[in-house]
Amino acid sequence: MHSREILALVTMLITAVITAVISIPVRSIGLKLGFVDQPNKRKQHQFKLVRIGGLAMIAAYLTLAIFIIFTNNFTLVNSNQSILIASLIGSVGFFLIGFADDIFSISPWSRLTFQTVIATYAWSNGIKFQILDVPFFNKFFSSFFTSDILSLFITVFWLVAVTNAINWIDGMDGLASGISGMVLIGLGSIAISNNNLGVALLAFATTGSCLGFLVHNSYPARILMGDGGSYFLGFNLASLSLLVSIDSSNLIILRDLNFLLPLVFLALPMADMTIVILLRLLRGTSPFYPDRNHFHHRLLDSGYKYYHTLLILFTITFVIILLSSFLSSLLSLFTLLLLIGLYVYILAFPLLKVRLNIF
Repeated sequence: MHSREILALVTMLITAVITAVISIPVRSIGLKLGFVDQPNKRKQHQFKLVRIGGLAMIAAYLTLAIFIIFTNNFTLVNSNQSILIASLIGSVGFFLIGFADDIFSISPWSRLTFQTVIATYAWSNGIKFQILDVPFFNKFFSSFFTSDILSLFITVFWLVAVTNAINWIDGMDGLASGISGMVLIGLGSIAISNNNLGVALLAFATTGSCLGFLVHNSYPARILMGDGGSYFLGFNLASLSLLVSIDSSNLIILRDLNFLLPLVFLALPMADMTIVILLRLLRGTSPFYPDRNHFHHRLLDSGYKYYHTLLILFTITFVIILLSSFLSSLLSLFTLLLLIGLYVYILAFPLLKVRLNIF
């Protein structure tokens, strides 16, 4: 195992432990202050659950992220520290939007407006689509990707869309954490292969926050990440999926067909969001109107048990990331072992919790 991989693994494990520990007092505070999610016909839990678990996730992440960004030993080989700081500020900004909604219930359009503002800030600080360097596409599209207007539109759309896609799949115990964790391992591995150590460590720190939170959030959950947690995860997934392609000139260059990998990794949540929005628009309802058209709702309503639904969705994500990484020649032994380990953990731990009645 190379030193970069060891650093990534240590970063992930430390963040996981911190998240798991902090989640305990966060849950107690949420119960005392009444920050709980009540069960209803759309939601799968049968009892009220604390909905501010994202606070533990981002607290643990910030502990490691600040150390990574501001410690010279971890300076990126080919990236600017200011871009990582912008990513960190964006993470906190998106978290605060979701956390405010967890506490005060903000309207969907207000949340979308604030998300757009912070995504624009991220774009203005270097987290942006800039150059598409693919032989076939260069004949037609490369000049468009040097346009600030188009770059701004595509970047903001990507950051906001991925964030909300992760938020929308957070409808079952451990689902958003499990899927995000696997995608982040894939992104972190791409960053390592591109020699982007700082980006890789941020990806694995976020993975660790998912792992630690799953201790309490896997089925049957005792705490929910809330919009704060899912917005934090979604923004990190979206921004890091761009930063893995940054080069020595601090430009995000999407080379060959590997630039499609992050989109492929996120295929399940993005497809879920797209289909749900189309169905709502076809019915003449608001795209923000809640219903039971998400993949997990459809599986449950068709007769699949709770655990089997999780098994299906986790397995689809696992196979997509494993196969696409293999076909792009980016599947290292380190990535393979981490993916298998996480896949086993997110499926076995709920069974262990029920059998031993722990957590």
